[in-house]
Amino acid sequence: MLVRDPELSIAGWLLLRNAHRLRERAFSRTVEAPVDRPFLNRRAEGYVGRIFTLDKPIVDGIGTIRIDDTVWRVSGPKRQVWHEYSQVGPKC
Repeated sequence: MLVRDPELSIAGWLLLRNAHRLRERAFSRTVEAPVDRPFLNRRAEGYVGRIFTLDKPIVDGIGTIRIDDTVWRVSGPKRQVWHEYSQVGPKC
């Protein structure tokens, strides 16, 4: 059906748009199911609370630690190699 009156066309479009928004709002409030790997794509958060050993000393506030097969930059006060380092929180 073709509507020739522009005001009716605009009113119909606004009505459909608002109906679509209400439907999306109602269905987007679903609860997420728990996942088996909660730190997927948030790897740094999975290291919080663990203790690691420095790979390179912290000089001028920057050093490195090796975690599994990855080298991470760390910041903090001056420390020597083999100093144990506790992960407090991720800083991206």
